[in-house]
Amino acid sequence: MSDFTVDTASLGRFRAAAERAQGRVGELRGLADAARLVPGTFTRTEGGQLADSGHAEMLAGLNRLLEAAGKGLGGIAEATAATLDNYESTDAHHGAAMSDLQGGLDSARGYEA
Repeated sequence: MSDFTVDTASLGRFRAAAERAQGRVGELRGLADAARLVPGTFTRTEGGQLADSGHAEMLAGLNRLLEAAGKGLGGIAEATAATLDNYESTDAHHGAAMSDLQGGLDSARGYEA
């Protein structure tokens, strides 16, 4: 067998962490949505200025950033899952091929399996 191995357990944990982070981003998006002011509702800053549109723009920008982060984390989780599946499939195929090869060598040497 080859000395090269892939730590699929660590890849699995990384994927799970990315999925958990994606869930947390979703929670933050929900909080940002809940904090939005109803259109036409005005709040006053300490200086007496109306903060409705600025507040709404800030939360809309935050929501866009959180949405992009969630999509990015989702992409990372999907890519990690695909990589993990590929490594597991390759490892199984490699193991079977090496067993066949070892069996052939044993037969050539006169060993019984």
